[in-house]
Amino acid sequence: RSAIWNATDGYPRAVAIHEQRLVLGGSNGYPNRIDLSKIGELFNFADGINDDDGFAYSISGEYNAIEHFPTLRGILPLTFGGGWLLAGGVEKPLTPTTPQLKDQTSFGASNVRPVRVANEIIYIQRGGRRVRALGYRFDTDSYNAADLSVFAEHITEGGIVQMAYSQEPDPMLWLVRDDGVLVGCAIDR
Repeated sequence: RSAIWNATDGYPRAVAIHEQRLVLGGSNGYPNRIDLSKIGELFNFADGINDDDGFAYSISGEYNAIEHFPTLRGILPLTFGGGWLLAGGVEKPLTPTTPQLKDQTSFGASNVRPVRVANEIIYIQRGGRRVRALGYRFDTDSYNAADLSVFAEHITEGGIVQMAYSQEPDPMLWLVRDDGVLVGCAIDR
């Protein structure tokens, strides 16, 4: 992929490992393109049609760069404009011939790295003020991005610039505001 990742077009800003594939995307030149490596060969991006071959996929109609690739039941590309689910289909692995991309939320993500808490991805919404929990909902067969900060909007005043999660001794979401204040939020759903 050196032809698309270079000093002119930029380098991937989003990285993940999913089902033994290295997943890269969000470069300046190809902001909505997702590249997946060959299974078990993290640096082999040779395209093909065999199930274990590498392949590329683009989010059509999306003009915001991919910021993050959290994974839950598939790859969840998050951009400034929204979030999607890239998966292989019903009970199928993600292969060059089975990719399905489905829009999940219009609440886009900031550049703050998301964290996984149990079966949800916690991320900061574009603008830096809302904390969202992206999780699968059986009743709608889709992902929902619930607003966790709705009852305490004052804690994110000024915007969030960094986030971390600690499981022990108590489950806590740690947020660093733009003014340097550290905010701790108990999170145990």
